[in-house]
Amino acid sequence: MPNDGIHYPLILASQSIGRRILIEGLKIPYLVFPVDINEEQIKKSLMTEDPSQLALTLAREKNVAARKQLKKKNISYDLLLTADTIIIDDEGNIFGKPKNETEAFEMLKILQGKTHHVISACVLWNVTTRKQVEKIGRALVTMRKVENDILRWYVNGGEPLGKAGGYAIQGTGSFLIEKIEGSLAAVIGLPFEDILTEIYQVIMSK
Repeated sequence: MPNDGIHYPLILASQSIGRRILIEGLKIPYLVFPVDINEEQIKKSLMTEDPSQLALTLAREKNVAARKQLKKKNISYDLLLTADTIIIDDEGNIFGKPKNETEAFEMLKILQGKTHHVISACVLWNVTTRKQVEKIGRALVTMRKVENDILRWYVNGGEPLGKAGGYAIQGTGSFLIEKIEGSLAAVIGLPFEDILTEIYQVIMSK
């Protein structure tokens, strides 16, 4: 639990290990501050919308929720970063985070041997200027076709839980990937290259 009186240059409102890896590369102090929103309800209300807007809406909602909770806890910060990732297969089906190992296995069975779209959206809030920067990153990911026993072994290891599409490209799940076209950072879960300038300008001005 963060201590009152500490000022953080950046708050990352996400539990994603992949996003943390990207942020840690900046070598700046930051706080991981996960927030919960009703993702399923939001997804149901936006199923007819552009999938990129679904990811962006979820990132926005997380940002608003995080601001409220940070204010309640009296946590001081410069920037607040939230993000969301969704996966779309060649038939237009949308994949979020699997709820359990069975669902993760079924997702991977559908995606293996095919190419799917990855869309990651992020929202960066500047508490001083009250400026909000929104970015969307995209990639095409082609997965290898592997035996069901290998998929079960991977799923049983626990890594797919909490990962959009049931895999983590920065982890063991990299063995499932044959080819990536587009933003690798978007596949990890954060269109990092698109917000780096904004983060740099704020941090270096302090």
